[in-house]
Amino acid sequence: MEKIFLSIMRAYNAHHDQARIGFKKLGLTDGQPKVLFVLRDSPGYFQKDLAERCGVTPPTMAVLLSKMETQGLIRREDFLISPGNYAKKVFATEEGDKKTDELLKFVDELEEKTLSGFTAEEQKLLTELLARVKDNLLM
Repeated sequence: MEKIFLSIMRAYNAHHDQARIGFKKLGLTDGQPKVLFVLRDSPGYFQKDLAERCGVTPPTMAVLLSKMETQGLIRREDFLISPGNYAKKVFATEEGDKKTDELLKFVDELEEKTLSGFTAEEQKLLTELLARVKDNLLM
């Protein structure tokens, strides 16, 4: 039997390669889709909280957001959090929302391709098993 390490690595690499191709066609880098998805569900994230939610360091998020701001996908606003203290909140722009709609369409197509031939029960089981793998690794 093949080591699970190899099975997961091969599946990840194949999926990641397909995702990267689609992201590139949409004019997005690898890290930008996560930001757009998070902002779609909860607009107005503080920059440091957005970094944590996306699993990157605050400096990495700052660089990512600078590029997205230049592309017109997001805007940052200063919010007063206490007298004299401000923090940046991040919002998707109208262009960012349009790009997220395109991204969602691509993700649906990728999921359809990824799960081709799987029954609904198998899809649910796969999702549950992968969640357990993640949980085991984070213990």
